[in-house]
Amino acid sequence: MKRIHRKCGLLFVLIFVLMGVSGCGQSKPPDAKTVVEFTESPEWIERVAQSVVKLEIYDESDRRVAVGSGFYAIDEKYLITSAHVVENMCYAIVTEDSRGTYRVEKVVGYDDIADVAVLDISEFSGKQILPTAVELPLRGEAIATIGTTAGLVNLVTLGNVSKIWEIGGMNRILFTAAVSAGNSGGPLINGRGEVIGVVMGTYDYADQVNVAISIQEVQNLLHTKK
Repeated sequence: MKRIHRKCGLLFVLIFVLMGVSGCGQSKPPDAKTVVEFTESPEWIERVAQSVVKLEIYDESDRRVAVGSGFYAIDEKYLITSAHVVENMCYAIVTEDSRGTYRVEKVVGYDDIADVAVLDISEFSGKQILPTAVELPLRGEAIATIGTTAGLVNLVTLGNVSKIWEIGGMNRILFTAAVSAGNSGGPLINGRGEVIGVVMGTYDYADQVNVAISIQEVQNLLHTKK
């Protein structure tokens, strides 16, 4: 089986934020008579970036053991991220783009094979959730990532879908947008502003190819736990 190298900021990585929220409901595309691609609209990207957060993970000894990204999607009570970001979590400090912070302790969904996790943020209302895609992207589609990266705030990178990689009954999305330490758990977004995947990390055996798990695996996880 081919191996990927997952990116997640650790104790020695200085990482800043990636998120904030204002209002509720879903982030919507700009009003326009002509179709505008998400990846070509800085204003739209700016609004979507407000639904992406920095996660600092602490263990039972109050040691920070990881830094990653997360995002609001599917339901206002959920914060989506990668399983490997929260695997040693006792609690997490969530930092929003507005620099507001709050503490989360409850993981309501966890799948280490799909590498997705869902945190319960139901006590924090009014989050702006991102829409999710119902179909897999095609090769060559324009995409964007937004996530926490060492020393950089609200880093947005652009690229394309390289391939849909089906393995173990799960769809992974190979893409060319750059990711770095701390991007794990952030959203992969298509040209319609929909989340198509959760960033996992980089692919060891190819240059400039990174990996996200399909957002459908998060839907499957939440469906299974009901």
